Amino acid sequence: VYIVDSGGEVIAHTDRQLIGGQLTHISAFAAVQQDATGMWTGEYINLAGVPVLGSMRRINEIGWYVIVEVSQREAHMPSQNTLLA
Repeated sequence: VYIVDSGGEVIAHTDRQLIGGQLTHISAFAAVQQDATGMWTGEYINLAGVPVLGSMRRINEIGWYVIVEVSQREAHMPSQNTLLA
């Protein structure tokens, strides 16, 4: 989970090295900025270069975004385990 300002800069993240990073190159962030609901969910490559499933939501009052991610590998593991069983 992390927080991004209206300009796409990471302002809070559990990995301190990613604070100050820019999401402007991630198409998913551009999509949520343009969406009237301020919400977006889907797959993308995150700041750390990891394929993730992510969900983004704008906090309209302040223009920030809350982003929640899980690696695609972790997200798909239960279904892969079921197929192998």
